[in-house]
This record gives sequence, structure tokens and C-alpha cells, in this order.
Amino acid sequence: TIALVALIFAACEKYEDFTNDYEYSNVYFAYQNPVRTVLTDDLSFKVGVVMGGKRTNNVDEHVTFELAPELLSDPDIIGDNNFTMLPSNYYTISSANDITIERGEIVGFVTVDLNRELFLSDSLCLEKNYALPFLIKETTLDSILVGSEELSIPRKDYSIVVVKYQHKTHGVYYHRGNRTQYKADGSTVDKVVSYIPAGHSI
Repeated sequence: TIALVALIFAACEKYEDFTNDYEYSNVYFAYQNPVRTVLTDDLSFKVGVVMGGKRTNNVDEHVTFELAPELLSDPDIIGDNNFTMLPSNYYTISSANDITIERGEIVGFVTVDLNRELFLSDSLCLEKNYALPFLIKETTLDSILVGSEELSIPRKDYSIVVVKYQHKTHGVYYHRGNRTQYKADGSTVDKVVSYIPAGHSI
């Protein structure tokens, strides 16, 4: 009986690891290299940070960020990619340097609004050329998840947000049928182009 009681208490203590707050809280970007594809209907998107280490959030937590162009020349971060800083007149951010994780939430966001006229008139926006490099600098939480090579913890204090444009009708279209060409007198030209894939019928 004593052994059984001891086992129950040990099991409860282990379970508490998942029900109680961790010994410290932290903040991080969930994704380090996301690609944001914007459409003509909505030239805006959100960039967010995540709170970790607490099961519930009872206060507003604040995260100070900056745009860090030097990240775009760091091979440990971008690898073989070649990104250009999105021109400052192409966008506005809803907050200059603060993201609030509101009470009751575990994520906080800022909104990036693109300048329709400037962004859409630039052909470079059609591919993965432009980026916004976000970097967390300070927080009211206990720590920033800067990573540790020794503990094999990845760095998550930054996010390279690559921005590209794609028209809402863009895509690969599947066509079936025949295209027949006619002469002026209404007779059919000998050559008929078929759009029927092998093994299919109209």
C-alpha cells in the first residue's frame, strides 16, 4: 500500500510538469523564414510573436522589435538566398517597434500594409526578392529564445519575412477539348490541335 501511494504521488508530480508554468517564460517567432504571398484584394499581412513557458497570460506582455537589415547578409540565417530589404516607402507597420501580447492571449501581432501603387508597379515583387527582417530586442517576459548550440536549441529571435505578389487568378489551368481552325469558306483546315490528354475523352 505504501508503495502504491508513493507511486501515485510520483505520478502526480510528473503530471504537474505539464499543468504548471515553466520556471521561466520566453518569447519567440514561430517561423524564421516564412513567405507571405499577397493578393490584389488584400495587400496586408500580420507578423506575430509567441509566448512560451506560461499556461495562461494574466497581463499584457510587451515585445520590442526592430527591422535588422544585417540579418539579410548573414549566411547562417539566409543560406544561399539573396534577399533585398523591402524599400521603406513600400509599406507601413501598425507599430514602430512594439508588439503587445494581450492579456488572455499567447500571441501578439503587428500588421504590415503594402503601398499598392509602389509595390504592384515593381516587377521584383513577383518573385522572392524582397524581405523584412524582424528581430526581437527586449521583452517584459523573462527571456528571448536566442537559442543554444550547446543544448541544440534553435535560434528563434528573428523572422525573415519574404514578400511576393501573386494575382488571384494565377495558377495552372487544366484544359480539355479540341481547337478547330476554319477557312473563309467554312471548310475545316486539315490540322486540328487537340487538348485531350492521353487516355482521356471529352
